[in-house]
Amino acid sequence: MAYGTGLENPDPKGSREFESHLLRSLEQDFIASFLLKRNFRIDSLLFLSKLQSNFCLRKHLT
Repeated sequence: MAYGTGLENPDPKGSREFESHLLRSLEQDFIASFLLKRNFRIDSLLFLSKLQSNFCLRKHLT
């Protein structure tokens, strides 16, 4: 399924968590490539990635 991500053998009971993790990873990759194409600095990318992670966590917990 997701070869090369270290998640080749997800636990069937945890498939929802696996899908959620994969989606977040794809979202972060998309945001990073979008910002890199616009010459954002790496520290800006790290800040925005952390901001997005915090948002996803808050969204998940509420």
